[in-house]
Amino acid sequence: MPAHQVGSGGTLTECREPVSADEQYHIARDQRNPLYLGQWLHQHPDDPALKVRIKFWSIEFQVTFLSQGFIPRLKDHLLSRLRGQGGAGEEAIFSEKERDALFFQHERIYAHAILRINFTTYDMRRDQDFINPRTGKRFIMVNSNEDSPEARKFHPFWYAQVLGIFHANVFLSVGSSTAKPIRMEFLWVRWFGHDSMWKSGWQARHLDRIGFVPQEDTEAFGFLDPGAVIRAAHLIPVFAYGRTIELCAPSVAREDEGDWEYYYVNR
Repeated sequence: MPAHQVGSGGTLTECREPVSADEQYHIARDQRNPLYLGQWLHQHPDDPALKVRIKFWSIEFQVTFLSQGFIPRLKDHLLSRLRGQGGAGEEAIFSEKERDALFFQHERIYAHAILRINFTTYDMRRDQDFINPRTGKRFIMVNSNEDSPEARKFHPFWYAQVLGIFHANVFLSVGSSTAKPIRMEFLWVRWFGHDSMWKSGWQARHLDRIGFVPQEDTEAFGFLDPGAVIRAAHLIPVFAYGRTIELCAPSVAREDEGDWEYYYVNR
């Protein structure tokens, strides 16, 4: 399935709603595109974008296997935000008991066609980007959460491809059966990594070069608070290197002919 399709083959529809310039971002309030989590995951049992690579060590050996990790990772993301950790890469890993306290209303999430992002241009004017995973406008940038100040200095931003725009109505069990659901909006993304062997920047007179994080990395896919998005990113495929199927097996996150090996980050 191409990267822009997240449902069972239907076409996403979107309500036209007025968007305030004071909003950081806007996702439609409608619920006309539900995704039934159990059914959707059952349709993609071997998709690497929906799995998490888990390693177990013992004295004698190491075991690595893939498990269906979409829902546990999503719950970790939502629980982290509910506890005030909304930044990219800041999600905590919760226990099964803590995850079991978070419920999705009707066991579904809701897909959206468009994310609108308001931002300030270089000349202090207002502008708006449209992110639509079904089209070429699906790359975004966020502030880097690199561990070291030196890394943040040279690479102040992270980049990702938006695979889906969603919201969920969730309950957090606190011993009350009358709690109202909380609407939480989130992006499902595939992360890029910087090419550490490529010299870039003003002194090198080269654009930054990035590539998709290989599927073997546990952080290749994840979730993001839409409020963390700065704006859309303009990424240019490095055509000289062509495409590859080594970074990701056939997946909802990959074009049928494979991924571009590298991208330039246009300034």
